Amino acid sequence: MAAIDVEERPALNLMIFTMRGDLSPDLMHRAQSRFYADGKAKHAILDLRACSLDLFTLDDFKRALSLSKTRGDHRRGGVTVFIAEHPHLLALDRLYQAYAEATPNFPVTIAIAASLDKAIAQVESANGDG
Repeated sequence: MAAIDVEERPALNLMIFTMRGDLSPDLMHRAQSRFYADGKAKHAILDLRACSLDLFTLDDFKRALSLSKTRGDHRRGGVTVFIAEHPHLLALDRLYQAYAEATPNFPVTIAIAASLDKAIAQVESANGDG
């Protein structure tokens, strides 16, 4: 069964999303929409190591990118770090990163890390703590 666990780390202005199972685009969209509606954190870590995105189409990824761009103003200057190990997920994360870099006024920096510790270090660096 697919699930997304959410951990808040207010001291870092961070929310960590740990995803498990065969994620559906709808589940991801609901989690992303709640994240932007709450406006609680400037930074996000998406841990994709225990999930599959096989149910996603290119249009689903475009939808996620569009939501990030249109609803992410409260996160301007923040960072979203993807943690992935599988080559296919790393490639998708890199595609997302390239799109964000090429999109004028994209509100956040997209980064990729190999572990939670490295992802947190990137958030600390964005906060000026690292």
